[in-house]
Amino acid sequence: MALVSLTAVSQACPDRPGAWSWLLGGPGIFCNNKNLTSIPDGIPASTTYLTLRHNQIVTIETRKLQRLHSLIWLDIDNNEITSILSQTFAGLQSLQILRLNGNKISVIEPRSFTSLKNLTHLDIRNNQITSVLNQTFAGLRNLQWLHLKNNTISDVEWGSFQHLQNLTELHIENNEITTIFSKTFAGLRNLKQLYLNGNHIKDMQPGGFQHLQELTTLRLDNNRLKTLPNDIFSTLHKLRILYLSHNQITTLAHDIFVGLNQLSELNLSYNSLTVIPSSVANLTSLRDFQMAHNDITAFSPGMFSNSSIQKWDLSYNNITMIQEGTFSSRFSYQGTFLLNNNHLETLPSTLCDLTSDFSLTLSNNPWSCDCRMRRILDCPNLKDKIICRSPPVLNNIKLSDLTKNDLNCSPPTIDHISSTVHQTVVGDNATVYCNATGFNRPTLTWSRTIAQPTRGRSEMPHYEISTWNLGYNSAESSLTITDVQMSEQGHYTCHASNSVGEDLRSFSLFVIPVKAETTPSKIGTQTVPSFFFRLDTTQGYRVPHVVPAVGGAVGAVVLCTLLGLICFRHKRRQQTEDKPSYHPSIRERLHGTHHPYADHFEEEEGYDDVLVPDRREIPGEESTEGHQYQSLLLETRDHNYTALWREDATFDDQDAYRRQEEDRDGPECSQGDMAEEAAKPEESDDEPTHSYQNIPHDDDYYNFPTVRDV
Repeated sequence: MALVSLTAVSQACPDRPGAWSWLLGGPGIFCNNKNLTSIPDGIPASTTYLTLRHNQIVTIETRKLQRLHSLIWLDIDNNEITSILSQTFAGLQSLQILRLNGNKISVIEPRSFTSLKNLTHLDIRNNQITSVLNQTFAGLRNLQWLHLKNNTISDVEWGSFQHLQNLTELHIENNEITTIFSKTFAGLRNLKQLYLNGNHIKDMQPGGFQHLQELTTLRLDNNRLKTLPNDIFSTLHKLRILYLSHNQITTLAHDIFVGLNQLSELNLSYNSLTVIPSSVANLTSLRDFQMAHNDITAFSPGMFSNSSIQKWDLSYNNITMIQEGTFSSRFSYQGTFLLNNNHLETLPSTLCDLTSDFSLTLSNNPWSCDCRMRRILDCPNLKDKIICRSPPVLNNIKLSDLTKNDLNCSPPTIDHISSTVHQTVVGDNATVYCNATGFNRPTLTWSRTIAQPTRGRSEMPHYEISTWNLGYNSAESSLTITDVQMSEQGHYTCHASNSVGEDLRSFSLFVIPVKAETTPSKIGTQTVPSFFFRLDTTQGYRVPHVVPAVGGAVGAVVLCTLLGLICFRHKRRQQTEDKPSYHPSIRERLHGTHHPYADHFEEEEGYDDVLVPDRREIPGEESTEGHQYQSLLLETRDHNYTALWREDATFDDQDAYRRQEEDRDGPECSQGDMAEEAAKPEESDDEPTHSYQNIPHDDDYYNFPTVRDV
């Protein structure tokens, strides 16, 4: 019977049974590429190796496998299997390797592998699995190798790997995972290699790798990371290989690699990093450091004190200079330093002291053959690697073919600054450009001198500085202040410097408030506008400007006042035709100056445009009548004006005065009288007057002893 069964299998699988028995330690059945739609019947129970690759098998039938108690290796790669059901592999207690790669598996029921107590390798690559559930791998206590690459896994439940205490290698690359949680890898206490590359990871919670204390290899390349938690690697003391390339990382904490004393390979290439984390210099076991294709512009002098690194790859960055002292002769550098395809124009002379065992790759840099290169002419290991890019007359000439007389410089000159006086409104943006020339090309920087603090909210200024190289000997820089506030008012200076000199040019920024602020001042029940100050650009002092009231109210007040004065002057002229036209000035009333017509005016207290009390005190002093007087100084570019009022005066006092005037002067004139009087020309025998805003004023009224012309 056994012979007949074996013959039937041989007909279905023409491969010679037992051909690999000597290698596998038992009989094997090979049914690859036979267009089988199901697992064949009659497989000997003693079979240890069964391969059914590249067929069209849709379902794994439990009854055809459960009696294969000696089976060690089962390979069903590249078939049409869609699901793994519970108890599918019941009875396969000896199975160690299970390969299901390249099927269409989308569903794996919980506890489907529970009976595989001795399984060490499980390969489910290239399927359609979307999630890993908590009980998916339950029972696989001896599993060492798990391959889930190239699925569509986006969800890994917490504790999904907690049963895999002996797992050493986990491949989940090229899936759709977006987040690593703090308990995603809980239970993997013996894991040594973790491959998460090629996912969509953009968020990593702190403690995501805290359970992986035996980890030696971690691949996080080709994800969407922009930053990492500061302590994400703090427990990985045995880590040797770390790949973070092809992400979107812009910043890393300077101490993020502290404690990784066994790290030998670190790859940060193809990111957007602008600074090399300082902790790299303390990685004493590091041999291979790759940071190509980033935005590094410079590095600190102590960065390369770690002489154990044999390969530094900083190619394809934006490095513009290497400072003196970056490389020290105290260290014995060996290996290769890749600086090709950067923006280097010169090199520090300390590189001349490096041994011949240290190789520099310097191609495709815009070398500027100026006076700074004179010291490099004495470096036999460098001068043959530098091909001049500028000045144009030395383009494509090797540095080794030049002499020191060919290498010259010129001091910088600021040719243009877009505005020496810039005025803007609070909340707007202000931008100024500065252009300079010189050889070597000048470096442009900005400084600020703050004006005296003014009103308005004070916030940290928002500065945006951009610089462009316009040629081998010219550069331009822009300074933009966004959301300008009053505190940004002041002087700003553009500095241009190169190896042989410096030049500077300044501009003044004036900030205008959006609207006037008012401070209540008691004049009856009215208010007086407060003052804003601006920094004068030519005189160097501050000029006060009254913020005027705007609107129809001002015009109405002026018009009414004008008509009232015309009417009042008309009445006064009729009453005093036979009397000398004289009005005592405020100066006389203040100081009691005698006048020949004083008796005539003894009973009169009314004047053209002011009510004068019997006695006036110096502003701020208490009068004999118990009244407190204040003054307001109003200044313009040409004149000063002082308004005098009584602290306790009210509109009731004004009404009383108006009634007193009406009783004395008679009924008010009509509008027709005022219009007729306004049309009449001024008589020549009147006292000379001048007007401000079309309102006549008595000269003596404004001649206070304390008033001075500006």
